[in-house]
Amino acid sequence: MKGLILIYLVAGLGSIAALRKPMIGLFIYVGFAVLRPEGLFGWAGDMGGISLVVGVATLIGWVIGGCGSLKVGRRGRAIVLSLMFFFVWSAISAAQATNTEVAYNSIVTMAKFVMPFLIGVTLMLVARLRAGVMS
Repeated sequence: MKGLILIYLVAGLGSIAALRKPMIGLFIYVGFAVLRPEGLFGWAGDMGGISLVVGVATLIGWVIGGCGSLKVGRRGRAIVLSLMFFFVWSAISAAQATNTEVAYNSIVTMAKFVMPFLIGVTLMLVARLRAGVMS
């Protein structure tokens, strides 16, 4: 019971904090992806939307904050663009699939790791620029 209360507190307070500092929300979202609270506390009911709440709050905070920094450098730009190209190509392919329901579900699953990657890359660059590590 204490762990369940802790998960709800972390999700609630993390969602509020993610609106101001999206990096906190990103950490909690990734932590929930690893921890899987619905697997730990499956007896507590449907907790499938708990990471969705944190993820949406993180996206909103990221957009409010200006979407981070896009100064990823030459090599970083190639990696980010390759991932984005793969995601867009998969979405186009899903639209042409014979079983579009399964294909669109795979796109949603892929978006669950593509968006945190993009948010993380852009926010970590902002943190490094503020610390004076990069110029």
